[in-house]
Amino acid sequence: MNDFFKEFYKKVVEVFKSELQSGNRFITLYDAPQPLDPNLELNHGSYQERQLAEADLITQANYIPRITSIWSSEDTLLWDVYRATLENAQIGDRKRTLNEENKLLKAQLFIERNEKLYEEYQHKFKDLQTEHARIKVELQRADSEEQMNSFSAELERVDSQLESIERKWLADGRKEEVDEAYATIEQLSKQAPIIYWSKLQDNLKKSRRATGIRVYYQTAFLPPDFYQAGKQLFWFSISINVDDQNDNAILRHWFRKFFDVEPQPTTSIEIAKVKIHRPWFDPTALTQPFWKFRENGRVLSDGGDKPTGSLAAYTSELLIGRINTPKNDHEVDSKIRLLGFICQKVSKSPNPTAEYFPNLAQRVKVPTQPVRTTNDNKEKPAKQNVSERRKYLPLLLLVPIILLGLYILFPRGGGGGSEPTSTPTATSDDIITSTVEPTPTKTPAPIDNRCTLTITFAFAELKEEPSPDSLRIADVSKGTYISLGETVESWAGRQFRWYRIAVGGREGWIMDDGIQIASKSSACP
Repeated sequence: MNDFFKEFYKKVVEVFKSELQSGNRFITLYDAPQPLDPNLELNHGSYQERQLAEADLITQANYIPRITSIWSSEDTLLWDVYRATLENAQIGDRKRTLNEENKLLKAQLFIERNEKLYEEYQHKFKDLQTEHARIKVELQRADSEEQMNSFSAELERVDSQLESIERKWLADGRKEEVDEAYATIEQLSKQAPIIYWSKLQDNLKKSRRATGIRVYYQTAFLPPDFYQAGKQLFWFSISINVDDQNDNAILRHWFRKFFDVEPQPTTSIEIAKVKIHRPWFDPTALTQPFWKFRENGRVLSDGGDKPTGSLAAYTSELLIGRINTPKNDHEVDSKIRLLGFICQKVSKSPNPTAEYFPNLAQRVKVPTQPVRTTNDNKEKPAKQNVSERRKYLPLLLLVPIILLGLYILFPRGGGGGSEPTSTPTATSDDIITSTVEPTPTKTPAPIDNRCTLTITFAFAELKEEPSPDSLRIADVSKGTYISLGETVESWAGRQFRWYRIAVGGREGWIMDDGIQIASKSSACP
């Protein structure tokens, strides 16, 4: 690894450091930027050639990475390991109790009676939310006092409507009760893991695609068609001082070869990230407690700080780069290259529990017997042979009989004029007491230095990706959450900050739109 690569890697990590704070993600870069197939662009090649180019890019994004700063892989594909896991898993099951069955039925009946009115208010509220976000963007763009006053008045009107609809939703639509019923159904449904596992297998089968001789599984990039000319992305600029580099000649060769440009004394590389969306892949399934491999010893991830296993990590985002060079007075030549990936580490997998596999509770480790070494250096167990002990049993039984006879023949304090024998009495000074020092308890480290979010909005949503158009994966209950990372994404012509949080064991993104997040700690950006 040359000095330039080390410096470049540090600058890339610095750009995305907020997303790496949790320690569960890492960046890996190619030692040489990878050019994208020109057939990906609409004005190049035939439809079939574009399909093949897309299949190649999807395959490249689904190789399982090693946890290293320079890209390395055993050329194992994520979908192959995931498919083999689904096929070779032994699924444990747990029957629901009568009380749980009654709770499930009660929740289903409650939703059936109230769902129509609930959804009616839900749609109205979400429409007003969208309108509220649009007006806020317009207010930011306003370039005159008259426009600002107009948009501010409109914003107040929509705020009032939102409050009114929320009150009606809570009262007439019975929002809190319906939400609780949905949560009950989701919780109890997960206790039927065989059905859940079957759905995972169905999703994988439906996502299978074939182009020519290439077989792959449906994978989308967000934003889609990011490689098309004029596609809007949020670019970060990294400045490289060519003259400050020791390996100046290597650096100049690197720019010429991979970006086809002659570097200036200070050259800027623009980098951006592109989300990888896999509809067939549910990473939370890997750590569920109700499955294990049929064969013992097989591990996807050992869950360590630098996990090992056949699926210790997977790629979650592409990192792309470009250098803008002037072609003429008006145009810019943007040469996009694939620089590497942001990757997600996998927690311990499989991680079965005794609730689903009772035999696990019976696996108690038996302590090893101490070993005693004899003079002839032969090792023998310290435990004696039972038959040898039995030889001395009759003698042991005679001991109390002999002692009883002696007591009868020579009673203590008896006749014969002998002086009674006095037995010394132990005083408190003769008793040695031992005290055990209490083990000091460790005070938990303060979390003031971590970014925390306070959610009070009743309808906050957790998104799979940091985009309003992304799939909603959970509702966010009111409370305080620790941020696992953050990013800034462009939407409707404005930059919005997103925070990554965990809700009910699932990680996702929540948008800081001025509505969903009530307050943030001072450690938050």
